[in-house]
Amino acid sequence: MSGSIKELILHYDPINESNIFTSGDIVEGRVVLEVTKEIKVDKFFVKFTGDADVRWTENSGDDETTYSDHERYFKLKQYFIQESSKKDGPVIRPGSHVFPFSFQLPQHKNETVLLMKERRERMDRDGSSA
Repeated sequence: MSGSIKELILHYDPINESNIFTSGDIVEGRVVLEVTKEIKVDKFFVKFTGDADVRWTENSGDDETTYSDHERYFKLKQYFIQESSKKDGPVIRPGSHVFPFSFQLPQHKNETVLLMKERRERMDRDGSSA
């Protein structure tokens, strides 16, 4: 089947020049799937996860201690094609197909800034941005 997929792209609509989303914002976009021949699909979905990783090092004389933590803020799925119990599930015909999505980022107590591109934050010991 992978030879049948010509293109699979996820596009999202930025809501500001900084390309930054915060808790409570609505993320909208589309998945573009172009196939060269008919394919059978069991299910088709997009999954979004929001994770935070923090790491810092403290020095005290000859001692060096590194701290790190990981927190998952959300994990969301939006199905374009649901899993079917039928033997012959849905079929996607040749051509370009657009699947729009929209979801709201969950509210978080710390109003954490969520970025749609990779970004590392240096954090100090109490968890606030340095």
